[in-house]
Amino acid sequence: MSDELQNLISELEDRGVVCPLPRPWDKLVVVIRSTKKLMAYPIEKGPSVRVENPLILAGWGASDKAKWNRFTYHLAQADQLGILPLIQRFLENLKPKDFLLTEGSYSDVSVWDLEEQGRAEVDTVMMEVLPAVQSLLDSKVPKRQQYDPEQLYSIFTKHGFSSGWAPTLADVSHMETVEALRTIHRTYEKQAKMIDGKRELEHFCEALIDLAIRRRPRG
Repeated sequence: MSDELQNLISELEDRGVVCPLPRPWDKLVVVIRSTKKLMAYPIEKGPSVRVENPLILAGWGASDKAKWNRFTYHLAQADQLGILPLIQRFLENLKPKDFLLTEGSYSDVSVWDLEEQGRAEVDTVMMEVLPAVQSLLDSKVPKRQQYDPEQLYSIFTKHGFSSGWAPTLADVSHMETVEALRTIHRTYEKQAKMIDGKRELEHFCEALIDLAIRRRPRG
């Protein structure tokens, strides 16, 4: 690593830069890729050269650490090609709003990690009522139809279970059914307040059945 590259990386770290935002980052990589191709194959239709893509579009959900590593890889590529001064001027012309910044260390937690964590938290809440759900299904739905979310949705709506209302004693005559539905409704309200919770009753039923399938013993 050249002194120039090391100094640039240190400066960017001091500023808390993770990487440029997608549009300028893409432009930066186009310059690097074009330069590398020209040096390797100085003809118009030469084969493409390998330069890792910026973590934009579908890759933007990657962690700050992954983005920083990819960005510094691009800077190292520019250094090897002898165009680091050009890339540095490009970065100097960008405004602070053109960068993704961090106030601390580079996190290795991605958007996908957070989403998985959120789904796991919702699953944990829903797990509490799987026995009640299974009891309802066993009493009202043939075994071969119990993994159909529409069957569960039909039970809920038939007995007054909705996104805004829990069943009451007047809704049904069977006390066990009432208690099961009210227990499930409390869980519905609890998970609906979570970021990854299901707010539509149909989606809640689908999530319950999906969880039951995933928790079903195998073999």
